[in-house]
Amino acid sequence: MPGVCLDVHPGGKVPRHSLNSLLHLDTYAHETISADRERFLGYTHYPGYPIVTLETEEYIVYFEGYCYDDGDVRERLRSLAPALFDLTADDVAQFVRETDGEFLVVGIDRQSGRVAVVNDAFGRLPVYCDDHADGFVLSREPRFVIGNGENNEFDRMGLAQSLLFGYTLGDRTLWEDIERLAGGTHVVVNSDGESERTRHYEFDFSEKRHTDKSVEENARNLAELFTDACDRRTRPGGQTLLSLSGGLDSRAVAGGFRARDISFVAATFMHDDGSTSDDVEIARQVADAAEFDWKTYTLEPFGEAEVNQLLRMKEGLNPVQMGFILQFFERLLEEHGHGTTYVTGDGGDKAIPDLSPSADIRSLEEFVSYVCSKNAIFDPATVEELTGVEEQALREEIAAVTSAYPESEWNNLYVHFLVAERGQNWLFEGEDRNRGYLWSTSPFYGLRFFEYAMNVPASQKSGYRLYRYFLDELWPAATGIEHADFGFALDSPVYYAVQQGLDLIDGYPRLERIVETIHDGGSSRSEDDVAGHLLSRRLSDRAVERYFSPTVVEDIANDRAAYNSKQAFTLLTLASEVARLGSTERVVDA
Repeated sequence: MPGVCLDVHPGGKVPRHSLNSLLHLDTYAHETISADRERFLGYTHYPGYPIVTLETEEYIVYFEGYCYDDGDVRERLRSLAPALFDLTADDVAQFVRETDGEFLVVGIDRQSGRVAVVNDAFGRLPVYCDDHADGFVLSREPRFVIGNGENNEFDRMGLAQSLLFGYTLGDRTLWEDIERLAGGTHVVVNSDGESERTRHYEFDFSEKRHTDKSVEENARNLAELFTDACDRRTRPGGQTLLSLSGGLDSRAVAGGFRARDISFVAATFMHDDGSTSDDVEIARQVADAAEFDWKTYTLEPFGEAEVNQLLRMKEGLNPVQMGFILQFFERLLEEHGHGTTYVTGDGGDKAIPDLSPSADIRSLEEFVSYVCSKNAIFDPATVEELTGVEEQALREEIAAVTSAYPESEWNNLYVHFLVAERGQNWLFEGEDRNRGYLWSTSPFYGLRFFEYAMNVPASQKSGYRLYRYFLDELWPAATGIEHADFGFALDSPVYYAVQQGLDLIDGYPRLERIVETIHDGGSSRSEDDVAGHLLSRRLSDRAVERYFSPTVVEDIANDRAAYNSKQAFTLLTLASEVARLGSTERVVDA
């Protein structure tokens, strides 16, 4: 992905870096900010990608992303620079806790040689680092860290977690000793190479501060905060492009834009087999009702070229099943250019609905079982067969990660899991794929909006009750348009009945799988063919055999009735990345 590449080896010799292998599109370029024997700081970018650099006699400061509530980022960095190298600095803590933005800051103190890193409260821009004995490597590009860290082995537990959920947990990644930087983190690498860190922000969903307010009042307040977030995420002179689907979240964004008279256009993709035609038809109704420009793009079946491109861009952190969407972004880029802001409804499914489990959970063991039953792609026993990572070890790791959350009640712990793991460790990687083409953002992750929404009690969110009032505040007509996921409009009494029915089967995995099969309609034959064919080709790869059971891989590749498309593509993603690592070039000059 475009962004920073940092390599720190105090007392050693940093290799002469070349970032050519990280130029994923013809429009990409790379720049070096600072390079000497002990430190390298550079970045890749495309025209319009948001990067600001500040160089003074004392400091070098690199800033990537946006502070949406600050019009003069350069001046903000100038005043913040001296505090970056102090983990206890109130200025930095306040900056992280109060700034609505998606950003990463890297600072170098010219005199002491110390290096500092700070990211936003959510960790909206995925960042990977290898904090090893001889130095510190950090980048928005996993490949840079893999090629320049101390270890290039895969993390077997990370692979197992990714087969189970589609993503790793906590700060774990697919590679040994390489971690994903948590949101709100502040790191200082001292002149001797030793690093220290703290977190200035962590979500805690224990308390619900807005319990004393009615659902109507909370909806009004949320609508105001949401329209503020929509307003901030539009750039003067730049085009705003809304990703419009048949769901509620994207039409809420359209409502926020309408409420603030923000000019925008919208786009929707459609598969050529007609499998998304219902979604497209509802998007058409939304666009017609709101009277904004909207265009649909028909996508052709994807193949090995798209799979390989996605692997190069995301190194296995985004499922190759999403290879189809690359042609969507290529066409958007051709028509609108890199300077366009691509706005989605991502995060709406976390902020507004009730995420708490209705099942009665009484112990940590029951909690781990519930997490697996609700979120698993492969069941833990099959993961053990595939990877050799014992099911008990996998469950213990889930327990260890979730036990470190600040909440104590099971319901709140599960909410934290969905926000931190499913949301940040899976969804953010998908958004970052989009940023390989266009800057991608979502008002649902506006800091003040999200904080308020997560402090509304579950009783008001249940059955999409809060969402109905919230959307009615933004744009009343939107509640009368069918919700593609459920086949009914939000203001329909049947919609509430459907939600109540889903609550009743919560915690009964067999019933849930039946409902999901009926609802999703299964995968397309062409998708299954692509997954099975490409997976079969990985069977002869020695690296794949080292991490995955060839027998089980062969079963999944050939038995398309027993294993669904999502399972096959999840395994294909990981097997392909394992096969690629052996041929990964180090990102240095020979």
